[in-house]
Amino acid sequence: MKFKAKTITEEEQDKELNIIIQVNSISFLRQDIDRFNMIRESVKDGKINNEYLLLLTEKRYKEDVFFSLIKEEKDLFKVRELAILVYCELEYINRYDEFKDIFEKTKGFITENDIEIDEDVVTIYRGVTEKSSEISTALSWTLSKEVAKFFSTRFDSDGEIYCAKINKEDILVSTNLRKEFEVILNPDKLMNVSKIFQEKTIKS
Repeated sequence: MKFKAKTITEEEQDKELNIIIQVNSISFLRQDIDRFNMIRESVKDGKINNEYLLLLTEKRYKEDVFFSLIKEEKDLFKVRELAILVYCELEYINRYDEFKDIFEKTKGFITENDIEIDEDVVTIYRGVTEKSSEISTALSWTLSKEVAKFFSTRFDSDGEIYCAKINKEDILVSTNLRKEFEVILNPDKLMNVSKIFQEKTIKS
């Protein structure tokens, strides 16, 4: 006896695929919950501190975990230290305004990777691509034109480099934690913003 293979429609295939995705998503979610509960208990028992907890946290949760942790943190130096650590570790930031508020409130503290700036008016640069934040909202700039050039040409793109001035007192953070001579600032304080001409990359 011959059996005829059952024909599966595209709609049925999509339904089966969605079921597989949902099952896998639930499985990963359960793993995340178990991991979070284990870490939370370790914190309550005093086995790990907030900094170590953030190191253990996956990047996709790091912002939210950080802002949850600092609600009860009274040491403003520690808040600033952790804020810089988290901010510099993430490629993309979602809670820009909250980070800016923390950096403004804790501005007087000096952390390990701070850059000493002598000039009263500082020249800064920012390299951008199509994926970058608008200049009018960007917090992160650099003291190095070469670093800005790198950011303008990554992702195999011909981006742009901007130059601006800012008063030293308006810089919220100056850190070399990412080896990028980074300054974090309130973009409302920028002065004399201009675009720098650079030759386009010739793609083979």
